[in-house]
Amino acid sequence: MKALIRTLAILLVTQVQAEPLVLVDSMGLLKAPMQTHPEADMLRQILAIYPDTVQVENISRNRAREWIQQHGNACIPYLKKTPTREKSYLFTVPYMAEAALQLIVSADSPWTAKLDLMQRVKPEISLRELLQLKKSPLIGIEINRSYGVEIDALLQENQKHPSLYMRTSSSESVGSLLPMLEKQFIDMVIEYPKIADRSSQQLKHYPLQEAEAISLVYFACSKGSRGELVVNSLNDVLRTLSQQPAYLDIMRTGFTESQRDSAIAYWQESIKP
Repeated sequence: MKALIRTLAILLVTQVQAEPLVLVDSMGLLKAPMQTHPEADMLRQILAIYPDTVQVENISRNRAREWIQQHGNACIPYLKKTPTREKSYLFTVPYMAEAALQLIVSADSPWTAKLDLMQRVKPEISLRELLQLKKSPLIGIEINRSYGVEIDALLQENQKHPSLYMRTSSSESVGSLLPMLEKQFIDMVIEYPKIADRSSQQLKHYPLQEAEAISLVYFACSKGSRGELVVNSLNDVLRTLSQQPAYLDIMRTGFTESQRDSAIAYWQESIKP
């Protein structure tokens, strides 16, 4: 039955003009063991029914974003779409929805008591209020990462704030600031809950007032006619997979039970033609 579903899915997406795809796996997602990282398993399902050949390139993330601008049919996965990035890349429809970014703190950090007190006033922690404290925590930030419209604007406004540790190089893996948190070099990071849960240490999660309720994740692709063909093919693949239970089941793992149905509905609405 699974083979039949896959065959039907391939037939649905091979009815349009396609273009070979160069997939720049800059964070090594495809190297992750099967059924351990949902974002990797979803990427594998997409590539399995892409209607042309797929070549995987392992290029550092610092080089990858410039590299795909020089190649007509290349894409990099696991990016948020921003107005600045749209000047350099074509974006597919979102291929994945993520639960809201949260403030991640070591469970034994002295900051947990302060954050617990703040939560008694408001369930969601305000990043702006944290940065306004007389003695604010050291928060690890990746400067080349997008955290969503409101958080990005706040970080830009406070880019010289002494309580922001700005990592200027692009990460080579998801959750790359977590080791610094575990070693207590920084007090907090902003990360997706499912990524933080892979830490070997006990961490506490706090919802952020400025975070988007659901984060959408995209492929960023080369601009030009070949890039447009790749984007169109990927969009057809994603719309096909949006009706496949196996794909939706993987996406659901990133959400709490109460969030799952609404998150899937939100994502399916976002990819409609």
